[in-house]
Amino acid sequence: MNAETVINSKLKQGHSFMLAADTIVHGLWPQNTSGGLIDCKGAKNTAPFNFPKLEHYEDGHLVHKLNDFWPNLIINKPNYNYWKQEFEKHGSCFFPTQEQYFESTAWMVDQIPGLTPKLESEGICPGTSHLFKDLQQKIIKATGFIPKLECYQRNGTNRLFRIYFCFDKSKFLYNCSDSKLTPNNIKCGPLAPLFNCWYLLIMNNVSVTEGKTVAYDCLYLVVQWPMSFCNISPLAPLFNLLVSLVVLFSYF
Repeated sequence: MNAETVINSKLKQGHSFMLAADTIVHGLWPQNTSGGLIDCKGAKNTAPFNFPKLEHYEDGHLVHKLNDFWPNLIINKPNYNYWKQEFEKHGSCFFPTQEQYFESTAWMVDQIPGLTPKLESEGICPGTSHLFKDLQQKIIKATGFIPKLECYQRNGTNRLFRIYFCFDKSKFLYNCSDSKLTPNNIKCGPLAPLFNCWYLLIMNNVSVTEGKTVAYDCLYLVVQWPMSFCNISPLAPLFNLLVSLVVLFSYF
């Protein structure tokens, strides 16, 4: 994680919790608008991830940019571990090379410069609450485009989790058609560290493309909100195992 991105930290539920100063990307997700999000796991003809090769690409300039906006959400874990996970899950079956995937992501981030300061200037910051339509309009004012918003519910309150920006296959921004979840009231974090860690621990359990050839017609640049990080506790592997068992038995 690039230390320059961190503006605040505190301890809660045994996890280090930090907020980042500017746009933090969760991933670049190719999408099929008729069939939903596509997972590359098990897909044919996937491109490999090779960090030493990526590290020397363009004399390291690309990796330097990635470090600025794409840190590992788990503190003290290398950023490239997170890039590998996102590329193998979402990019390896769509992009011929890892370099094209990460260059595309960097280019898209450049299309929404200074996102966090712009949102803060509109009153969107951790601890504030907004009507959905008001929140969406403020993001439109800050970026010029209609996003998708993803929320999760905690203690009966809808909390903004991620912001999706829609790009076509030519990498041009366009207005997203609808929101992933549109509650009336949305509270802008901060995201509970335990929830954030739990999500990261179980996020690779399901593949929807195993053994299939895949295609996509648009891309989601997924921005984490609020831009938060967590530090996995020593009990995390056990917790991950228990969650995986619960997920497994839920299918029976």
